[in-house]
Amino acid sequence: MSHEGPVSAPRDDPIHEPLHSPDEPRRRTYPTIATATWWDLRRRFQRAMPDAVDAEFLQAVLGIRKTLAKNLRRQLISVGLIEQGNPPTDLAARWRTDADYPAACRQILARSYPQELREACPPPRPERPDVERWFERNANVGSAAAERMAAFYLLVAAADPKGSRGEGGTAGEKRRRNDPRRGPPPPATPAVSIVSADADVRPVRSSSPGRRSEYAKARNRYLARRWFVIVIAMLVGGLAGFGVAASRPDRYVARAAMVATKSQVGASQVGVVAETVFATDIVLQPVIDRFGLNATPASLLASGTLSIESVSSGPALQIVARSADPQRAQDLANAATSSFVSVAEQNGLGTFTPFESGPATLASHETGLLVVLGVIGGAFIAILVMVTTFFLPDPVVSEEDALKEASSDATVRLAVSSRRTHQDEEDPGQAGGFDVWPNGVVASLIETIHDRRDGRDPCVVIASGGDAAWAGAAVARTLQVRASALDARRGAPDGFTIASSDDPGLSETLAMCDPVVTVVPIGTPGRSVRRVDEELRALGTRSQVLVLVDPRR
Repeated sequence: MSHEGPVSAPRDDPIHEPLHSPDEPRRRTYPTIATATWWDLRRRFQRAMPDAVDAEFLQAVLGIRKTLAKNLRRQLISVGLIEQGNPPTDLAARWRTDADYPAACRQILARSYPQELREACPPPRPERPDVERWFERNANVGSAAAERMAAFYLLVAAADPKGSRGEGGTAGEKRRRNDPRRGPPPPATPAVSIVSADADVRPVRSSSPGRRSEYAKARNRYLARRWFVIVIAMLVGGLAGFGVAASRPDRYVARAAMVATKSQVGASQVGVVAETVFATDIVLQPVIDRFGLNATPASLLASGTLSIESVSSGPALQIVARSADPQRAQDLANAATSSFVSVAEQNGLGTFTPFESGPATLASHETGLLVVLGVIGGAFIAILVMVTTFFLPDPVVSEEDALKEASSDATVRLAVSSRRTHQDEEDPGQAGGFDVWPNGVVASLIETIHDRRDGRDPCVVIASGGDAAWAGAAVARTLQVRASALDARRGAPDGFTIASSDDPGLSETLAMCDPVVTVVPIGTPGRSVRRVDEELRALGTRSQVLVLVDPRR
């Protein structure tokens, strides 16, 4: 049977408002069920009505994490689709059918939203900008949270079982952006626009000059904090170079000279012609045969066993021979010289006067050069590895990066440094051993946290995974100390929670807190910031503040 007309829920119904403080009914958090989740769950109800809709059921049907399933269950209770004991309600039975879906949506609107909103933004096609402004004003939330609340209101207001979002879709979003009444957003509180409640679309990070400069500063700071790694790599490289030099076998060098006394080419061209002729088999093969070498003419030249050099671009030449045996080096030089002179005269290149080689000398192991190359190579490899390690996690290095990983109602930037000496006077408003500034921004942030409390404790979540977690912890501790001091002066209850993005129970912690301050030290992997943002979006947190921390220790 179809049930038409709105049905109002009693104000003391515990199902009606489970997500807000009973002491502050006008600062409640309204439903933010994602559009895709709404339709997926309705299709499941259409196939068969479940006996119970608990967190395990939602986790299995929708493929979501258990913490998100628990939050979704609470929201389904708030809109009246399931009871506290988890069985579906009569409203859910009507909601699942196309014929009764419009009436069910009207009942959900009456149950979940005040008459003031339904009259100011009447179904089925309310103006999205008007809905968002109403939530910002009456739910006391930022633009990001207002967009999520408005998206669900528009979805239910459309009451279309075929899945239309009415004016809450693309057209409505376009009008919202072009609405002159909204004006430009205040520069102190930039926020990321969310396409729809179920979307997770974040803009691709740009490569603007400002962002590249931020990357360069963050990268250089990252390397500077790891100078000792570079020094160790240089030492290892230098030792490796010394080891290579020490392991080289001794080699002896012998030099035999010859002078062109009569030549068919100019004196300046003698060296070029001689180098060409010396490299031929007709010159080197007799040397190989004489000493029974296991080599070829090409390998003799490539290994440096035999070579020819010009002397000052004149008619003088040197035959250089290298060998582990000093006598063999001397004999090779003399034999190669004789072979070259003979071939040159036989082929009409000219007459050359040979001068036999003296005793061979021990060649340098080039220890110094190899040590220097090892030091340079070690430093290069260390820097390359560390830069790659820095960039692989896609670090957050600017406010632009942070805002593209998380939705926030306000964004501020703080700097943290160690105190210069242990004798520095301890500031009771700062974390022990660290200075957090600008002080005016910290004071303003504390006031914001205090003013946005809805009866629950505020929470600071430190985005983890970077090497500047110490800076995030210093900011969190400073906010805790100063917020507690402000609460004491105003006679407010003292409560402040500090959590980390990698805490296993993060969702449960966030569910009990509002507002939430996400502290992001520069260099933090983007995935850590995204995790916090996903949890906050799923929980429909009323107020979110993003703090980018510049570590300067």
